Amino acid sequence: SVEIAIYDFAGRQVKRLYSGSLAAGLHTEFSWDGTDKDGVALDSGIYFGRVRLGDHHASRRIALVR
Repeated sequence: SVEIAIYDFAGRQVKRLYSGSLAAGLHTEFSWDGTDKDGVALDSGIYFGRVRLGDHHASRRIALVR
């Protein structure tokens, strides 16, 4: 199972981009439009993208500039 989500600086999930299964292979692109789960534009700031694949996960810092 795969989950890709965006979190704010306080660690709260602001948007889930994907949750489910993916076919085997390389998947390198997912887009985030800078909105929360309700479609409201978020303020400029630092956010974190997190990918979870089974028991493994990775995070990357994202700077949202409006």
